[in-house]
Amino acid sequence: GSADSLISAPRFSGSCGIGGCAGLPAITAFVTPPSSAAFPFTPDANVSNIGFVTDTQLRTPYAMKFNLSFQRELPKGFVMDVAYVGTVGKQLLSKVDLAQSTLYLTDPQSGQNLYQAYGQIIDLINRDVDVANVGNIAFFQNLLPGLPAFYGVPDLTPTQAFYQMARDFSPSWADPLYFVIDGVGTSPGSSPWNTQIDPEQDGRVLFQPQFVSLPAWFNYGKSNYHSMQFSLRRRFGSAFVGANYVFSKSIDNGSAAENFGFNTGTPFPTNGQIPNAFAPDAHRAVSNFDLRHNFNAHFVYDLPFGKGQRFGGGARGFLGQIIGGFTVTGIYRFHSGFPLTPDNGFNFPTNFFIQGAATVTRPLSSGITRRDPSGSPNLFSDPQSARASLAPTRFGETGSRNVLRAPAFSTFDFGLNKRIYLPWSEKHNIELRATVFNLFNTVNFSARPGENRFTLSSPANFGRITRTVGPRGGSREMEFAVRYTF
Repeated sequence: GSADSLISAPRFSGSCGIGGCAGLPAITAFVTPPSSAAFPFTPDANVSNIGFVTDTQLRTPYAMKFNLSFQRELPKGFVMDVAYVGTVGKQLLSKVDLAQSTLYLTDPQSGQNLYQAYGQIIDLINRDVDVANVGNIAFFQNLLPGLPAFYGVPDLTPTQAFYQMARDFSPSWADPLYFVIDGVGTSPGSSPWNTQIDPEQDGRVLFQPQFVSLPAWFNYGKSNYHSMQFSLRRRFGSAFVGANYVFSKSIDNGSAAENFGFNTGTPFPTNGQIPNAFAPDAHRAVSNFDLRHNFNAHFVYDLPFGKGQRFGGGARGFLGQIIGGFTVTGIYRFHSGFPLTPDNGFNFPTNFFIQGAATVTRPLSSGITRRDPSGSPNLFSDPQSARASLAPTRFGETGSRNVLRAPAFSTFDFGLNKRIYLPWSEKHNIELRATVFNLFNTVNFSARPGENRFTLSSPANFGRITRTVGPRGGSREMEFAVRYTF
């Protein structure tokens, strides 16, 4: 038969559920299939395209693990374990945007690049300088001579025109590059750039001609984890107790899983993409899953009542069944809070599709308060002062990733078990189990990243906490079970 075309080729047709199956929309809803293609295929120039690719020289990620442990029996029957455990990840998969604007485009005449020149503009905007008092900056004067007329301010110099444009979009520094200079604002024969850097005068200088966003898998990821782990345990007759503590630190330049999607429109930090493809190490910080302190203690105690036990050992029959066979269990868990990143708000400092993190400008620490000035739980006792410690991230920067800490978590679970041996054989027994999770109904507040309360765009509720964590919200929960063993 005839060969399948891109449109007619068999493909995944959808998903099925209880109510039936639903197919995917036609492929033409996503792309316009070419009528013919040759290898290598070059997409048509369209700066609004969004796609994704994989590095053709992708290497296999690997990790090196290290551990050294020491065990010793202590007086009174205690056993102690001490261990160092470490992992170093290399060549890890991470996403970077190959179509990100060219931050370091350099003016050959002055040697100044866009990142440097834009930084000077931002300094002037932060000082609220009047546009008439903005002096010349070589990058804009030399490379963007047509910007004043292009932006509709012909009486200004190229530097002043860029200043006016950046201030209009402030503090979303990547927006004017896409909407005005180099993206949807340009058309064939219309360009603010000089003819040397843009001989076609189509405006396609800062962005890749075919795409405005082209995330790709690369081996840019790297990580390291180091920990000291302590364990102490002892048996007291029919009781067993133990405790474990881990002091650790995990650092990486991206914490997304390898199967994370390519949804570039999702705000940071739920998007795993590195914000600046030209400086992947600038995203290095403690991992999203870093836990500095992690502790648990547990016990199992067979109560000494009933047949063969210290109390009531001679009891037989019904009395022995009533007072014997009880076991109590408990586990206490505590860990410090996970890292949090203050969101930059609906501003795009470096990559047009990633909001990124806000930038900490002065010392900032978090500490849960149950009643902020508005009467709500908050990560800060003074939310407005905390917000004033943050500023929108500058052009070309990645912001302050994972500089805050969510509230710590602690809970105590308790269990009571009762075993009843059946009269026809001790190999047959029924066990009644009652377990209470979060026995003391401890409130553990949630501080999930990416929510409005940690964004510069929502000053009214900055730092506010509206959720608790744990199964079904973290409230006390009881579970009952019956087990028959034979």
